[in-house]
Amino acid sequence: MKIFFRKYHHVLIFCGLFIKPGLIYSQEWKEDLLAMNKAYISAKSFQMNIEIKSFTTAADTKPLFDYKGRAVSSEGNYYTSIMGRTTIFNKRSVLLVDDKQKIILYKKNKKDAKAQNGFSIAKLDSAMVLAGKNVQVKYLLNSAEEKRIQIAYKNSLIDKLELAINPDNNTIVQVVYYYNTENPEFNNSAAKVTVDYSDIVLNKPIADSYFSENKFITIKKNKITPLNNYAKYQVVDQDQTQTP
Repeated sequence: MKIFFRKYHHVLIFCGLFIKPGLIYSQEWKEDLLAMNKAYISAKSFQMNIEIKSFTTAADTKPLFDYKGRAVSSEGNYYTSIMGRTTIFNKRSVLLVDDKQKIILYKKNKKDAKAQNGFSIAKLDSAMVLAGKNVQVKYLLNSAEEKRIQIAYKNSLIDKLELAINPDNNTIVQVVYYYNTENPEFNNSAAKVTVDYSDIVLNKPIADSYFSENKFITIKKNKITPLNNYAKYQVVDQDQTQTP
């Protein structure tokens, strides 16, 4: 069970962006990416709706799957709910509730646990603003209404991706992934995945109860008991199952 959180901690997996360092292209798109990064990293809180669609081919208009969910973060606390899984991170614990498998995974947070920003696309480092010889970056659209940046790869599992940014507040409104279906490592059913973000709100107060595990479980004398609608869920205490 040690790898369970690692396996399912992918609610925003489609948002991880990686570019190999190397040659520098247009300064302007780098500035747009840095501004997007700053908007989330500097935010004390954010909340947004998320919709993930996967398509069998890049030309398809009807999705194979369509998942809707929500992500919320405030003062190091994090909540996400999508694809039948709810994840909560707070100062006390990390909780994953899987409605499909009827299971609750619990792990106590250490006192020195670092606060989580929670939004993976905002965690950009120096590699994010550089482009290597196997990467090409360009604007598909650069207007007052939308900035859409395309990042194309060579010899990669991802053929290209698109980032759509709202110039008014530097928030990202869409990520589109095009997978290289001819790559030997390709084993997905989807050739294209879109991730849309809507109703984005930054720096508004969010109640601590939003990030509480108490709506799912109760803990007494180190015994974890599922509550209410989760009473029949299997509870796994990772602190008890993991070996040192």
